[in-house]
Amino acid sequence: MRLIALLLLFASSVTDYSGTWVANIEKSQLGTPPPKSYVMKVEKTGPDAFLVTTDKVGADGKETHQQFTRTYDGKEHPIVQKGATETCTQVDPLTRHVVGKNNGKVTYEIDAKMAPDRKTMTTHQTYFAPDGQTREVLVFAFERR
Repeated sequence: MRLIALLLLFASSVTDYSGTWVANIEKSQLGTPPPKSYVMKVEKTGPDAFLVTTDKVGADGKETHQQFTRTYDGKEHPIVQKGATETCTQVDPLTRHVVGKNNGKVTYEIDAKMAPDRKTMTTHQTYFAPDGQTREVLVFAFERR
């Protein structure tokens, strides 16, 4: 009985990846032209929920600021855009998977993998559109908690 309780506890725990993550633009594979900078701040707000804030400076100098919550419970959750949802899962202690949908159709998938030392994180992002798909790879370095 104790073993089952321990396994359930482990299965329901989500790795805390809180902190400031700075993209290494040179190591990343992004659109052309790539942004000048990309910073992601993550704050744990619940047992499996995180507030994510991204700040990006495009190649043209235009700044973009986004903030959203991701809940890693394997359930579909509504997000800001009407009709849009995200399903976030913790695959293993170092890997997370996100599926975004718009009106029930998959529009993006993200696989994020932290290095065992938790100093870097690589995200593979695929965006699906009627005219095809776009893939990006972001390599982040952990800066601070």
